[in-house]
Amino acid sequence: MAKCPRSKADLADRLCDAVKDLAAERSSRSHGAQWIMLHDVARHLGISDDEAQRAVALAVERGWLTTDGSDPPHSVSLIYSWGET
Repeated sequence: MAKCPRSKADLADRLCDAVKDLAAERSSRSHGAQWIMLHDVARHLGISDDEAQRAVALAVERGWLTTDGSDPPHSVSLIYSWGET
């Protein structure tokens, strides 16, 4: 069975949810940013690294995520205000 096409916006939103879930699993007591490897997020969602990179680009553009600055990004972190709109 073929997968339904995903909109980039839907995928970016799901990716942010996954970053939030994975960061919560770490149950860190620090108040700083929780950096999550993009490959782990892709695996969590069952998508390719390429799909994850495209979704990250949109999430960064919308101010939802920040990246480690590498190209392509290795790790991502949620911006505090994501999901509060």
